[in-house]
Amino acid sequence: MILPHITVKKIDPLVNASFIARFLDPDFLAKDKSRPFAEGVYELYPSLRDKVTTTMSKEEIYDIVEPIVLKELSFRQEELEQRISILQQQFQNFEEALLHKMLLLFEVLWPGEQKEIICYIGYIPRCPRNCITKEFFLTSSMDIETNIKAGIHEINHFIFYEKWKQMHGFPEGVEPMHPETLWFLEELIVDPTLNEPILQEIVPIPQQAYEQFYVQKIGDTPVMTHIKEIYERKESMEHFLEEAHSFIQKHHIELIEKCG
Repeated sequence: MILPHITVKKIDPLVNASFIARFLDPDFLAKDKSRPFAEGVYELYPSLRDKVTTTMSKEEIYDIVEPIVLKELSFRQEELEQRISILQQQFQNFEEALLHKMLLLFEVLWPGEQKEIICYIGYIPRCPRNCITKEFFLTSSMDIETNIKAGIHEINHFIFYEKWKQMHGFPEGVEPMHPETLWFLEELIVDPTLNEPILQEIVPIPQQAYEQFYVQKIGDTPVMTHIKEIYERKESMEHFLEEAHSFIQKHHIELIEKCG
């Protein structure tokens, strides 16, 4: 079985600034209410609070954000370097065993041409990813265990992407995006898949999906309970993903309204 290697690198400062600008963009915030993006930014960059208004263009927001982010990153260079070193060692300790078991769980092969998963370390409030290029972004503002937990969460998305591509295909350059049904699917399956004993025995860090999935209900039952019940009666991973996706399709509008 082909397994990729996880490489940890420092984020490009301008990419970091772009993420921060995006998380403050009124258009983005109006469309994606799944997480408190702006408040997360203000916790890390308090000087940005009240500097961005709803009438500003994306370019105007970026011009305000960039110098503040670059100054903060310059101040945190040693912190970022230390985090990169620690996480590289941590991932090396378990990557082979964990990735092997994750691929077995999803009943899928890793694409041979993608020999590397890249983890970038920056100073950001959320953990973006790209399922096509197999890159994800973590932050030194979180502790080491939370970084590892988030990294495994993002890798789960990559493996789901490959499984769904095997099952149904994806148009070139396309990956699940909020608020599509496949975005809800990839976020909801984090709990039942990553808490499997065969994975937890390798990296014993309990995993959780977004908190709203445990609080908001479809009918009288929390959203996550519905998904876990589907998982428990699965005949195969493919069967589970199809049935869970059908459930999400049926309740898609309600999920957007209740879960962001």
